[in-house]
Amino acid sequence: MADFKQNKEEKKIGPFTVKQFIWFILGALIALNALTFLVLGLIDDYAGINNSILTAPNSSMKTSLGGIGFTWFGVITLVLGALIVALSLSFSSKDDDREKERTSRREQRLKAMREQEENKQKVVLDFSSTSAQEESK
Repeated sequence: MADFKQNKEEKKIGPFTVKQFIWFILGALIALNALTFLVLGLIDDYAGINNSILTAPNSSMKTSLGGIGFTWFGVITLVLGALIVALSLSFSSKDDDREKERTSRREQRLKAMREQEENKQKVVLDFSSTSAQEESK
């Protein structure tokens, strides 16, 4: 039997397609950026350093973003990065499961076709053997 291929083949990097891998990397970079902002915000809030170099950027960020400083910006972007990574992994596993199911269905169809062909051959053999018995009577 001929091996049928998809019309639209996607390039894969391990279990990911290229698009899913790009989204995964983007989510990971956003999460890493979020951790940086979280650490800087926590240092500014709890270090107790007078005239810290982080105080001016944190206060200017709070005024420009409506009260969101380094810490809350880090929390929001960490949630966004984690969501992107989770969706990327979810779509990857869904595609992988779909591909496994497709191959197993194809194997079952081929097995059923082989069994059907064997049954046809058996029926032909049985038919000829029964007709030979009837002729001998």
